[in-house]
Amino acid sequence: MASHAAFRSLAPGAVRPEGWLRSYLEKQAAQLGSQLPDVSWPFTRQYWAEEQEGESWWPWEQNAYWIDGATRLALVLGDDKLLAKAGRRIQYTLSHADDDGYLGPEFFKEPTGDFHRWPQMLFSGD
Repeated sequence: MASHAAFRSLAPGAVRPEGWLRSYLEKQAAQLGSQLPDVSWPFTRQYWAEEQEGESWWPWEQNAYWIDGATRLALVLGDDKLLAKAGRRIQYTLSHADDDGYLGPEFFKEPTGDFHRWPQMLFSGD
């Protein structure tokens, strides 16, 4: 077996943090994890929770990072409030799929450039 094969990903919540790690993660959830959408652009806009006008993919990318991290943090901690906050954007996106299954903003459905599907990749949590 190759040395890199000794590790494998676990589903969020498969390991429950305790002690100092739980304390650290609870601080993260109470502060930046849950407050970022209330205090800092582009997180204060409803990217992934409503159609946004725009010309750039990067605000969608940044919000996808937050959604992924906040969802994983909420699952690990069993934090229903944070899960609902991040989950609202997930539910909106899933309930607004195009007929062809496309998820995301209409303005970069037919993208150009190198990063044309990066926000969707991040949003999917891969």
